[in-house]
Parts: sequence; structure tokens; C-alpha cells
Amino acid sequence: MRRMTRNIAMGMALVLGAGLMAAGCGSSSSTASSGTSESSSSGTSAAAAASSESVGTSSSSSAGSSDAYVTANSYDSTAAVDDNSDAKEMQIALDANVSPYTYTDDDRNPAGYDYEVLKLIDAMLPQYKFSYNVVDYDAAAIGLEQGQYDLEAGDKYDTSARQKKFYISDSDYYAGVSIAVKKDSGISSIEDLYNGGKLVPVPEADGLRQVYLDYMKEHPDCGIVQETGSSLISIADGLNYVAAGRYDAMIDSPDMFKEVLDQDKDLASEITILDPFTVVGGHFLINRNDKEFCADVNGAVAALIKDGTLGKLSEKWFGEDVFTKYADIAAN
Repeated sequence: MRRMTRNIAMGMALVLGAGLMAAGCGSSSSTASSGTSESSSSGTSAAAAASSESVGTSSSSSAGSSDAYVTANSYDSTAAVDDNSDAKEMQIALDANVSPYTYTDDDRNPAGYDYEVLKLIDAMLPQYKFSYNVVDYDAAAIGLEQGQYDLEAGDKYDTSARQKKFYISDSDYYAGVSIAVKKDSGISSIEDLYNGGKLVPVPEADGLRQVYLDYMKEHPDCGIVQETGSSLISIADGLNYVAAGRYDAMIDSPDMFKEVLDQDKDLASEITILDPFTVVGGHFLINRNDKEFCADVNGAVAALIKDGTLGKLSEKWFGEDVFTKYADIAAN
């Protein structure tokens, strides 16, 4: 997850060295709580093959831990599978209100890109049965570390802090990261924040903090300031702080900003979303006791990318095939 100033192409090249395309088992951008739970039995999409193969590269993000990554098992997304009454139940934590990745719809059912990817994975892995729990951002991370959950989803980036606690899955999508600023602020690029520009704070362990730290590592004298907080500030609150002049900018993916602004036209009239300055890969976080599960998830993700399924799914949710758009990143 990385970089930029000169142009977005340079940013894409630099992100590769950072390890967002890590071969292993990634930021939630909004916070809320919900108790919705749903069980999903293994479906009819694919079966496991016995062999293993390496997918991606095993580089890590910033000072990473190589043991946070797991080589993928091999799967065929076109093979039929039978239901398995002996399937192991896996508890899946979906971060609440991280639309369009994980959230609850109007009927209080789980929804989002990451959720639909997980449903496809579940259908490919008859040895598991996924049970979904939509929970608060902080509670999900704590529960995953303590073993209450086997996997956490919700727009997760690869960070050095997460590498120490969890397995990091291979990327199931790629996204640009932008800054949102107040209209008529005179800020037209991230360089305009040099020499004291203030970003909306994020928790130290959050993926967006890693984006900031990586940028500062490449531009140590730029003088952009981002404080850390004990809890995640929602996108709606963060953008209101920017509109009010409390902070100069907020960083996140354009899709996350647009989800909020589409629902608040008054706020939208005060905010401008700039072009992405870097590209990141999204991941699932997996409990350290579930290494084989991580390898299976990686294998399923690789198969779904190879057959074009995730490209089509990303078109549905993001309006473009992110695997084609960021093919150079996905290939490394």
C-alpha cells in the first residue's frame, strides 16, 4: 500500500515493494455496532485439490513479519462439491458499517463486496461452514485475536501491527486511496498538505495509519501531520470535521467517501474527493490458530481471481474490474 507524488503510476510501482500483494493469509473506515448473525452452509461451486502452490509474493508491508503469510492451497473454482455434514464451523466477523465492503442492508442482513467474496469462498470449501457475525470494528479485532472469530473482513489493509497478531490473506481486491478536502480550500493534491497540513486522526493499528506512515517514510520532510486516537472516527464525522476546518483532509478510498456523501447532499456540497495518490490491496485477517484455513482461503481467492469471478464482482460493487485496472500489482 503505497505511494505517489509524481503520478499514480509511480505510486502503483512502489506499492508492490510494500507487500500489499503479499502471498499470505488488510482498514476499516467506519465504526458502528450490530448483532446480526447468519450461518451459510457450504455451497456447490468448487472442490479442493490436494496439491499446494504459491500465489503472489511473500513480501510484507513496512517492517513486516514473514510468518504472517501462508502459501495457498490449490483449488478449482469450476469443480462441483457436495455438502459436508462434518464441516467445521468457522466464525466470521464482518465489520459493521464499512460499506461497500461489509455492512447490514435495510433488512439487517449482511451485505457488501467482502461478504459476497466470503460466500463464494464458503461454497468452494466443503470442509468449512461459515457463520457470519456483524460486529463493531474494535470488538471484531479483539475477538479475532482472542479466538472468538476465525476471520475478520471489512476493507482490511496489510500493516506491520496486524502481521504480528494475525495471518494476512492474499488480496481479494485493490483500491485507490485518496484525500477528501474542503471545497475552495486551495488543496488540489497531497503535496498541498506539505508543511503542516493536518489529517483526520486514526488508531495506531489501523490500515490508514500504515498508509500515512509509508508515505512519510518516502517523504520524511513533507511535514504532513496525523495524530492517532483510541477509536476510529467514522467517515461521516471525519468529513464534517474537514468541512468545519478542524482538519485539512481525510484519507480513505474514494468508494468509502462516496458512500457517505451520496447520503448527505449538504455535506457533499462542501467536500471534494481528489484523485487517488496510492493503491492498496484489501485482505482478510485470520486467527493465528487457523493456518490451514488461511491456506484454503488463499487458494479459493486465487481461483476466483483466475476465472474472472472477482473481476466481475468488483464491477458490480465498484463500477470497474479492479483486477484488470491494477493488473501489474495483482501479478506481483
